[in-house]
Amino acid sequence: MKKTITLLILTILLLSICACGKYGSKYKAVGFVHSNESTSASMSFSSFEGIMVFKLKSANEGDIKFHAKMESGSATVYYDVYGNKLKLFSINGGEELNSHEGYVDSGTVYVIVETEGKCKNGDFRFDLNYGGDMFIDQSDTKDDAWRSETDLRKKFPEYYDLSTFKGLEVYVWQMAPESYSFGVMAGTNREKTLEELWNLKGATAVEMRDILSSYDIPQEDIAIIPWQNPISSYIGEYWIREKNEAPEVTAKREQEYIERIRSLLFDSDAETEGALLLKEGAIKNASITSLPEGYAYSFDGEAAERITDYISELN
Repeated sequence: MKKTITLLILTILLLSICACGKYGSKYKAVGFVHSNESTSASMSFSSFEGIMVFKLKSANEGDIKFHAKMESGSATVYYDVYGNKLKLFSINGGEELNSHEGYVDSGTVYVIVETEGKCKNGDFRFDLNYGGDMFIDQSDTKDDAWRSETDLRKKFPEYYDLSTFKGLEVYVWQMAPESYSFGVMAGTNREKTLEELWNLKGATAVEMRDILSSYDIPQEDIAIIPWQNPISSYIGEYWIREKNEAPEVTAKREQEYIERIRSLLFDSDAETEGALLLKEGAIKNASITSLPEGYAYSFDGEAAERITDYISELN
């Protein structure tokens, strides 16, 4: 009888510790079903507590499309690209999320689900998303048009109710010629750490415009700060300096970039981002001389090779 009871318990309660590359899964689960293919992964459960790791293989640039819902509990999902563990999204009981975020390139991509205590009746699915709506003109699309402040607060809770005592800092980075992403943090008298910048969740210009409208502060108290995201193999015009370019010319061009981004976020006449896209493309006799110190080394070998090829084309 004792043996029968033991076997019954083992069939309904799964205790697992397993390794998946650099990360390891460790969890207690009931009614747990999961799958892991090269470009997709999923998990569903009656009860789950712990960490589940999926290993995907990306063949191209893209992002991660996900659908997640839970009856109760709280969980955070991370992904790893280029060896950096980045937050993808958080979810609480009663919520259902269906979106796409992050940035992936060719190579191994880890997706890590971590719960805070026990979660019940959950369903998660992840798919690598190539092209599609990843590198589109992020204009005032239908999706952005209907999104209410309540929706934005759910999607970007970390961007609301920040202290404005020292103003706000809006960071902008590019993943492609027509792909601008934005994040915002409270102003400080120090430079933000690389970890803080990596944890910024990319919002479109339309979304960031609406987020900033919730703050009652003058525009001049909102700093626009371009950032070369280490996980992006694309180098925007802001970071490219013409060969033998005079410092005053560089300063003028960089300020023009910032003013265009500012117009994108605050100009009421700017109906779409497409109308304000900066002129991109090869710049003859140019060289990459203004990447922020400490960022270049964060690219992996493959990305660094692409940058080297890009510089060779420009020179």
